[in-house]
Amino acid sequence: MRRILGYILVLSFMILALPSLATALKQVSSSDSEERPVLYDPFDRENPLVKLPGLALTYAKGYDRGDAIYFNGSTYLRERSLTFVPYGKNWIEGTVEFWVKPAKYPLQGNWQIVLFNWNDYPKPQAGYVGDISITPEGRIVDNCGWEWGGGNPPVITSLSPVPLNAWTHVAVAWSKNWGYTRIYINNKLDAEIEMYCARGSSGSIYPWLAGYGGFVGAVDDFKIYKTPLEAPFYGEIGLVKKEAPKPYTPRPDAAKPAVTDIRTIPDFKATSRESDLAVIIGIENYKQLPKSDYSKSDARLVKDYLKALGFKERNMEFITDGDATKSSIEKSLEAWLKNKAKPDSRVFVYYSGHGAPDPTTGDAYLVPYDGDPNYLEVTGYSLKRLYANLGKLQVKEVTVVLDSCFSGAGGRSVLAKGARPLVMIADIKAIPSNMAVLSATQGTQISTSSPEKGHGVFTYYFLKALKEGKKNIAEIYECIKPLVEDEAKQLNVQQSPSISPDVNKLKGRFGLRE
Repeated sequence: MRRILGYILVLSFMILALPSLATALKQVSSSDSEERPVLYDPFDRENPLVKLPGLALTYAKGYDRGDAIYFNGSTYLRERSLTFVPYGKNWIEGTVEFWVKPAKYPLQGNWQIVLFNWNDYPKPQAGYVGDISITPEGRIVDNCGWEWGGGNPPVITSLSPVPLNAWTHVAVAWSKNWGYTRIYINNKLDAEIEMYCARGSSGSIYPWLAGYGGFVGAVDDFKIYKTPLEAPFYGEIGLVKKEAPKPYTPRPDAAKPAVTDIRTIPDFKATSRESDLAVIIGIENYKQLPKSDYSKSDARLVKDYLKALGFKERNMEFITDGDATKSSIEKSLEAWLKNKAKPDSRVFVYYSGHGAPDPTTGDAYLVPYDGDPNYLEVTGYSLKRLYANLGKLQVKEVTVVLDSCFSGAGGRSVLAKGARPLVMIADIKAIPSNMAVLSATQGTQISTSSPEKGHGVFTYYFLKALKEGKKNIAEIYECIKPLVEDEAKQLNVQQSPSISPDVNKLKGRFGLRE
């Protein structure tokens, strides 16, 4: 009888315990479906996750009941390294989220809220692989930066601005599998592009809050995930529900503008230009730098157009990739041209490849195949030197076309170690009256390329204008400026061609076709 009573008691206990056991099993199952961040910093005043030596952390009231970190325009904070991406590989999927309360907007350029960098120096140095920034209009920009294997790192800008002095939740998610990069503002999808972000890794990627300094405002609950997440992001601290991302639905092909085939060389019915000279430089694959997409093929196409316009093969210097060393560029621009030039010669110089700024002087440099942005004075070829030497030629006209940029902020530009992107370029002295310079960008903009067209955006519209009947450099500029600007906006970048001297002084001169 006692034994039977004992069995009954045990059985009763098990029945009573079943709900608790079921709840425990449910919790285990639930935790397996939740995504934990690989980096989470709540900015706890008592136990900061990262504190740089000698840097006093300033706290403010967070978006909820806790603390937030406050940046005053000169302070910044390095978080611990992310090590889940091996050396030589790209971080191709992930999510970054945080709360932000800006106190000011930048007057010009962008302020970095988060900088991704390879290095852990006391101040951010070389190894830039992207950033999340705020614009003068208060919009959020994700610059995907540098990746292994070249590619065309995208830039995406939010449609909605982030208000001043109010907490806003921002999340950026990207996925190679689904082919998108997205910006969420306050749990709502705000912007999306059909390109995935890729950030190159050296084995470690360090997030720097407030980047190089500049940002004024507070940041709270900073989190990074290895996988792309979707809204909603709010919830229990440190936990966000994992949901399978939904694929982006491409726009119908009919909605896309037609692409002109500029690869078919037109018959310009041009007369022979016996005295005219051209130097064409295209550097796509560099010795130690990221790839400059389509620069070599663009240069080859420019050469083919010049031949169709009457330039003689013997009067053209065409150098690309490994042949376009600094010494080769110097020889072509300073010796070959000088020896071949005649009083009735018209000279055409085209360059497609990386540019770089000298952060100390603001001078802009063309970067040869063997160039090093850390030692531009000895390995680069400055625009000042280019214009000075071309100005010495005793010729009829000189036309310079540059599909490059010199900000160090991406696109067809590279940056010196320790330098800050968006360096303002020092003014070039007045060029000679017989020279015109048409450039792909203005100031701190980047020159980009179009995977859809398979060309640099600027070079594509330059050749398209020639093919469709524009005859001189002024007509080409006025034609392509709005087209390049519109195309760049579709690629989520700002790019506007520039011309010097003023276009009104060039009309009717510097002809390229009859």
